[in-house]
Amino acid sequence: MITISVTINRPANVVWDYFTTIGNWSKWYSGEVKAVTPTWQKGADIVWASGGASPVTKFVPGQEICLGGMWMDTTYQFISQGNSVTVVNFIESDPKDGASYNDSGAAQRVKWENILQKFKKCVEDESRETRRVLELQVQDSQARGDRICSMAFSPDWHTIAGGSSDLDKLVSLWDATDGKKLRNMKGHAKEINSVAFSPDGRILASASGDKKITLWDVANGKKLRDLKGHSKEINSVAFSPDGRFLASASTDEKIILWDAANGKKLRALTGHTEKVQSIAFSPDGRILASSSWDKKIILWDVASGTSRLTLADHTKTVLCVAFSSDGRTLAGGSFDKTIILWDAANGTHQQTLAGHTNVVHNIAFSPDGRILASVSTDKKIILWDVANGNQLRSLTFPTDRDRALCIAFSPDGLTLAACFSYTVTFWSI
Repeated sequence: MITISVTINRPANVVWDYFTTIGNWSKWYSGEVKAVTPTWQKGADIVWASGGASPVTKFVPGQEICLGGMWMDTTYQFISQGNSVTVVNFIESDPKDGASYNDSGAAQRVKWENILQKFKKCVEDESRETRRVLELQVQDSQARGDRICSMAFSPDWHTIAGGSSDLDKLVSLWDATDGKKLRNMKGHAKEINSVAFSPDGRILASASGDKKITLWDVANGKKLRDLKGHSKEINSVAFSPDGRFLASASTDEKIILWDAANGKKLRALTGHTEKVQSIAFSPDGRILASSSWDKKIILWDVASGTSRLTLADHTKTVLCVAFSSDGRTLAGGSFDKTIILWDAANGTHQQTLAGHTNVVHNIAFSPDGRILASVSTDKKIILWDVANGNQLRSLTFPTDRDRALCIAFSPDGLTLAACFSYTVTFWSI
């Protein structure tokens, strides 16, 4: 069996006639080629037609269609309706060599493998990676050497927040459509390691090496309050899904839960033995996951502050952690170059995703939970099928970028964004 995985990425309402594109073949062959769609893109339809007289039929998710058999002078077409980026696997089963007729009418023996390889090349030649790069407007001082250390999208994806390094120590907001600078907010004494929007997008939290968290009014850029309680730099900050709580993770090996409304410190969570790098709330807000340089992930009960599970399957520092949208799956990315998936309820190790050649420092689930995106210092973003652990697609960095500060799916799941220093790259998924 020969399996060909291709990515179809073409504008709307374009007709592909793959076999005739290969070389104007009139075909007679035996055997069978089936097409399946393991991943289906929302808003994208593909219809297919066999022969000019055959009715056009919608290609539904998971459907198998025969592209071969005992037909003569048959043309096979795929017609895109909508902006489609769909992974399609073409699988040869029951292969038999057949006869093919060229334009002069001369018959020749052809092998299925040759047909399929030409088919693969045809599709690859037609495929184009849809990528848009947004340049973020900066100030002169920033352009002279400052850099963005942390970034986040607002829930509606209209605004990008970024925290800069020790040179300017600014928290900045940009319009996510055109990259125009909206405002700068100054209040930290050291670089800003993490920024996070509240669920309603009205408040921005920034965490810094100066050991404090600052809450900002997004509409006017005014400081609301500072939160102080950590004894060392703060590496990560996150709002609970209902906006009631704020969590912060620090090099002091602690996580602190705060009342987001009044800034009151509620409790400190202790259990890690090295600095805590990242945190994430479960979708229902009941569980907080933290990852640390001690190679562990701890799941905490938010209400009581007690640890529920400790996951110690990674062999090196765990840099990032994320929940799927239904809360059932937890993912962690590590210095050991892998991503591990666990059952969030009982800690069962479900899968290890291996494909990166360097440190995995950011991960994100798609809104429907079916795809996990991971980014590494190997300058690759890999899209994974959560159900089976297969790689769906690999995206390459812009050539002048060496690290993505964050990755995020759009609310509709159709776009993936990676944030770099002063640029954001968007891919159609």
